[in-house]
Amino acid sequence: MAGIVCLLANSLARAQMSAFTYQGTLANGGQPVNGAFEMQFLLYDAATSGAQIGSTAAVDPVAVANGLFNVSLDFGAGAFDGSARWLEIQLRPDGSTDPFTVLSPRQSVGAAPYALFAMTPAGPKGDTGPKGDPGSQGPQGPQGLMGKTDPTGPAGLKGDKGDTGSQGPQGPMGNTGPTGPAGTTGPTGPTGATGPKGDKGDKGDPGSADAWGFSGNAGLTEGVHFIGTTDAAALEFRTRNETALKLQTGGSSEVPSLVGGQNNTIAAEGGVIAGGRQNSIAATSTFAAIPGGQGANAINYGQFAFASGDFVSAGDAQMSFYVLRGTGAFSKIELYLDGSGKRIKVPNNTTLWMEAMIVIRNSSGTSGVYRIEGLVKNVDGTLSLPQVAMANQGLFGTSVFTEDFGWTTQLNVDDSTDELKLEFDGGSGSFRAVARIRTLEVGL
Repeated sequence: MAGIVCLLANSLARAQMSAFTYQGTLANGGQPVNGAFEMQFLLYDAATSGAQIGSTAAVDPVAVANGLFNVSLDFGAGAFDGSARWLEIQLRPDGSTDPFTVLSPRQSVGAAPYALFAMTPAGPKGDTGPKGDPGSQGPQGPQGLMGKTDPTGPAGLKGDKGDTGSQGPQGPMGNTGPTGPAGTTGPTGPTGATGPKGDKGDKGDPGSADAWGFSGNAGLTEGVHFIGTTDAAALEFRTRNETALKLQTGGSSEVPSLVGGQNNTIAAEGGVIAGGRQNSIAATSTFAAIPGGQGANAINYGQFAFASGDFVSAGDAQMSFYVLRGTGAFSKIELYLDGSGKRIKVPNNTTLWMEAMIVIRNSSGTSGVYRIEGLVKNVDGTLSLPQVAMANQGLFGTSVFTEDFGWTTQLNVDDSTDELKLEFDGGSGSFRAVARIRTLEVGL
């Protein structure tokens, strides 16, 4: 309830000397309340907190009409002993099981209940005590009910007309009114006379003899006629106005690249992405290839990469194939991706399983096949072979077939460049070696 105003009645109950009648008004949001309510009345010795006097008086139901209600309350003999008292009222709609609403503030008890205290038998009058100090001012009582409005009196005589006041400032301009409806279209005017005939225009340029027809072409010369561009611009083929195939080159000296599929990119020369989407070949990956799929990333020379998706970024869940080669007439030769100096680089924070198969032949025809398998990982720029305990000791190849048991193959890592190093030692003679390496790669 938004608020309550309560008044004490001016009469006492006749049947029981400790009982009295309480009249109050109940309002919600400033409006009088109507209905039946369950009420509880508690008597206290202070406006806030304090101790309860007597028992709780419960009244149910209490009829409230136009905000007014009357109840008979009895807190027992001795509840009113001349000390200040305050009444706390709690209520809820009749029949409700919701908790009672406590009305605030407590109501100061008026004069009528104190008449009960005055009516109790008194003993012999004692000597008059000294005058006590003035008490502190009590809390302001609740506002009383509004009195009845008297009828309006007769109108007074009309006064003299006052002087005309000065003109007030001009008011603001009002809003522009809506546009009125369009007027009807006027009648069409008469047709004018035909103007003189203009001069004949110049003859247009002849059509190109090199145009390609949609129904096929004939009379072409191989090596002369072609579909394509004569500058560095890429040649693009589209379906549904989206790129499906693109032939590109970075310049006259570069090997063209072929980009198929959707959202695929090649930054190196001689690359091929046959299809799929979101695949990429980096600028360091010349002659790399991706057959299709999604989320593959080639970063090494001649890398063949494939993925069917990724965790976060392209290349963090893929497999790759490489072909390395090496030749020489020395006791130890290294195999490279391009045959002369490019190695397999392992990306930062990547682990890969790798398997290498190496086939070797010397100038006299002696041959051998070797296999190396192991785990390689790069952690924050540190490249290592976890299963090798000693520093600078790599993985040695296992002979699958050899005609010379003095030959050895070894895989090492170059931590300074994060690259794999594959070597063959065959003693003296002229050798050629080719290796196939396949990897499974995971990045995190």
